[in-house]
Formats: sequence, structure tokens, C-alpha cells
Amino acid sequence: MCLEAIDRIEEFTSGCSYDEFCRDLKTISAVRDQLMIIGESAKNIPDDLKSKYPQIPWEGMVGSRNILIHQYFRTDTELLFSNVQRAIGDVRNCLKKIISDIEETNSGDL
Repeated sequence: MCLEAIDRIEEFTSGCSYDEFCRDLKTISAVRDQLMIIGESAKNIPDDLKSKYPQIPWEGMVGSRNILIHQYFRTDTELLFSNVQRAIGDVRNCLKKIISDIEETNSGDL
């Protein structure tokens, strides 16, 4: 679910400048919704799994989700855009690594 949300965010913001992003309420809303999905997913990941991957900003993802859900009327578009541009690719790569590690572990159990 997180990877799908990341794909959507990248689709929504591909080729989009900060000024274009700020003028497009639909894109802002869509990105905000996908970030809430990512944060909700991160919130439900077991702590033992999170501790194996400290390079992923789990607390930041959950914290962002909480702010977006409870203070949606105060969305900081500059922060939203910069976080998406700066961190989303790194989070994707880390999540792919987790999935790969889990698949390798599970294939050894057969």
C-alpha cells in the first residue's frame, strides 16, 4: 500500500514546479491523502520490524500523518512539496529493501 501511494504521489507531482503545485488544490489534496495513507501504514508496522530499519523515518511518517489528519486546514504546502521532492524516493527504496528481505526470509522457510 505504501509503494502504491508513493507511485501516486510521484505521478501527481511529476514535472510539477513548486509554484504549479501551490496553485493546484487537487494535487495538494491528492498528495496529502497519499501521505496520510503512507503514515497510517507506517503506524501499523510492528515495532520489531521498524527497529530493523532505522534508516526509514517511521516516526516522521506517522507524525506527518497525524498533522495532516488533525490539522488539515493548516497544511504547509511548502513543507509538503519539499518533503515529497526530498524524501519520497528514499522511502521507496527502503520499503523495496524491506519487501525483498521479507521475501528472502520467507523463501528460506519453505
